[in-house]
Amino acid sequence: MLVSIIIPIYNCGIYLKECLESVAGQSHQEFEALMINNGSTDDSKEICMEFAKKDPRFFYLELEKNSGGAGEPRNLGLKEAKGEFICFLDGDDRFCKDSLKILLSKILESQADVVIASYHNFSRQSLLGTDTILVERTLLGEKEVRDYFVRTYPNGEAGYLWNKIYRGSIIRENEISFPSLKRLEDGFFNVDFFSYAKKVLTIPEVTYEYRLNDQVALLRKSPPNYYEMIYTLLDHYYETIKNWNYEASFVEGEVCKFALNELEVCFENICYGPLKDAPKKEVLETLTKIRNHKDTEFLLKKKQYVGKYVARVMTLFEKGHYRRMLALVKLKIFAKSHLKRLFLFVKRWND
Repeated sequence: MLVSIIIPIYNCGIYLKECLESVAGQSHQEFEALMINNGSTDDSKEICMEFAKKDPRFFYLELEKNSGGAGEPRNLGLKEAKGEFICFLDGDDRFCKDSLKILLSKILESQADVVIASYHNFSRQSLLGTDTILVERTLLGEKEVRDYFVRTYPNGEAGYLWNKIYRGSIIRENEISFPSLKRLEDGFFNVDFFSYAKKVLTIPEVTYEYRLNDQVALLRKSPPNYYEMIYTLLDHYYETIKNWNYEASFVEGEVCKFALNELEVCFENICYGPLKDAPKKEVLETLTKIRNHKDTEFLLKKKQYVGKYVARVMTLFEKGHYRRMLALVKLKIFAKSHLKRLFLFVKRWND
């Protein structure tokens, strides 16, 4: 049974060989791996060409220049994919040896539209190496599937892209695709896919190894207007659940928790991302834009849904104490990167 694996790639040469070897070594051998180079400037192309040359199951595709996010390369992969089922793999992550075997057997046996698997988080320092294990359960019928989705999205397992195997016919027949965004495109895709899913299976088997990248390096990938992407996703989600006949209040807790935590990431971006060396005037203008946004005004009244650290950050932001707020954010990032014990202490206090 042919499975299409879509792998968007951008400057991840340091991990890419390890990623592709995890695909080549699968115990289920009938697959196609679509490697889509998103304008990489490192040795990613050479690594991909090496695999395509020695293994006919690996196909190399490329975009001439970086599209700004993984959405466009994934859309190209969906256009070219021939498999009955679709999996997504990021170029710095890994499959487990039996990932395809497990996922394929589960989706064929259950006749589900999507199977959601457990996964392993790991990092070079193994600071946060943990398994997230799901309970095996079957969600059957539109209402049960949607009830599950709104309970676990966007913070839970329903929002992720990479720990799933999707039935390709649903994607093709409903023309489901990714938006051209630098972040959060996974969330849009799953909102649309679960609008059509009628049967979902969650399983305890671990099939995906997700790399926790260096925090500062990750922040540099986020655009200055990341907050606009957060609010665009929330608008799309609220519009969808309205069409599902759910009240907005039904999902308020999970949605506000997600949005406030991501809003804190916007402040991390100011400290270590594209605005790190920007003039103070530009930083102030960005903070003012975020503060004056109608969705920010709403979210700042919902701080009860987040931990103590994020709530404190939002309180300082709400009162206009930007310098103190950014100092607190910098302390958190420094602790996470350099002071492991302090970070773990703060994390326990926050929880």
